[in-house]
Amino acid sequence: TWDIISRAFPDDDYCSRIIVTTEIKDVALACSRYQFKYMYEMSPLNGDQSRQVFLGGVFGSENGCPPDFKEVTYEIIQKCGGLPLAIESIASMLASELNADQWKRIRDSLPSISSLRTSPSSEGLKEILNIIYNNLSPYLKTCLLYLIMYPEGNTISKEELVKQWVAEDFISEGLDREKTARGYFDELVSRGLIQPVDRNYNDEVLTCTIHHMVLDLIWYKSLEENFIINVSCFQTTPGLPDKVR
Repeated sequence: TWDIISRAFPDDDYCSRIIVTTEIKDVALACSRYQFKYMYEMSPLNGDQSRQVFLGGVFGSENGCPPDFKEVTYEIIQKCGGLPLAIESIASMLASELNADQWKRIRDSLPSISSLRTSPSSEGLKEILNIIYNNLSPYLKTCLLYLIMYPEGNTISKEELVKQWVAEDFISEGLDREKTARGYFDELVSRGLIQPVDRNYNDEVLTCTIHHMVLDLIWYKSLEENFIINVSCFQTTPGLPDKVR
């Protein structure tokens, strides 16, 4: 694929540069013409950086951690293996669970650090996202699964999504269902499951996108729970159950 794309670029000495980001080493090698000097492999966050991201996400600052949470916090950070997505997602989930016993339960359910560092797209990271998904309330699970309707890399309008959730009758709480749906959207953003793209002057998220690892998770969950099956002409059609949306 890269051989085809690269033919569109001029081969001259104007010192232009194209930066390609990928998690697949073979793709990086192909894009750099198999010259390792043109490859830059990102390292995981170190201990201080991981602690700053995690504590900032949960307590607002590094100094906000209560003494009785320090040990379990250190152990959770260690298990995240320095991966930003894992750290931010776990921190967002635990920010609403300020209970030491609950934190220990989450710590014990996390995969080992070695399985995470082997590959950023390994089963370990999928396990972390699965834990976060399983800790969502039913209404948030439903709203999150609906995002399988959007292709990878698509920018999604908050207002469009809110109206679709209401039209699908996913929102049953509150007198103002659109206001409730906006609250659900903001909660999914705060939990790190959808990523902000555009904000207004009040710092309100207007559009979002979905990390491909989260999209993989909700695709699998949607299929597993017979919620929505998104069939594309560019992929192998899965075995369809008797009833699908």
